[in-house]
This record gives sequence, structure tokens and C-alpha cells, in this order.
Amino acid sequence: MSEEKTVTRSIPGIKDRLGDGKINFYPGLPRIEDFAALLASKFTILDAKVVEDWDGKFGTSTFVLLKLKLEDGSEKTTCTSGRAVVRQIKKLLKMNALPVSATLNMVTAEGTGLAYYVLE
Repeated sequence: MSEEKTVTRSIPGIKDRLGDGKINFYPGLPRIEDFAALLASKFTILDAKVVEDWDGKFGTSTFVLLKLKLEDGSEKTTCTSGRAVVRQIKKLLKMNALPVSATLNMVTAEGTGLAYYVLE
């Protein structure tokens, strides 16, 4: 008689499938806390991730995480939730168009006078 071997496979847990709720986006790189600090600066967007429907302490939001290479050659990450920039990053990702050089600028909407950020 042959001996049957039983293979036991562990069943993945919720955290294995959905993660622990933390976003690991280049955790070893320094972070630019204030996206506005990049205003009028040239940089290269090396990588990006869109985070949609994130439940945070101020409600549900959509934002982008960016890995940047600055003019001094350093690489850093940052994030922004500005709708125009989020829209631009979504298009770039859909086109598989990274890396791309960019400058962060502020424009004013005609009629409303509201200012917002765009990548140019």
C-alpha cells in the first residue's frame, strides 16, 4: 500500500487579500509634505499611483502619490488631491507616459477667479 501525503495549504486572510490599509509608496524616500513647495519648479515624474475613494480623517477623497526626481537629482515622494493634477496623472498613467518632465504652476479659472494647480 502506498502512503498518501496530505498537502495542507493555508487559506489567505483578509489582510493577505486586501492589505492592512497602509499605502507603501517608496517608503524609503523622503517626502515633500507641502505640494505647493514645488510651485514653479521643474521636476521629473518617475512614477505615480492614483488612490481613489480613500476614507481618511477628513472624509473620502481621491489623490495621487508621486515619485519625483528634482533638479538637484534627488528623488522624493509627494501627494496631492487637486482635481486638475489628479486628472492629468490619470491620463499619463493610462497612456503609460511616465517618466515625464513637468513644472507645477497655478492658474486662475476665468469667471470664478478660483486658483488651482496644473502640471505643464
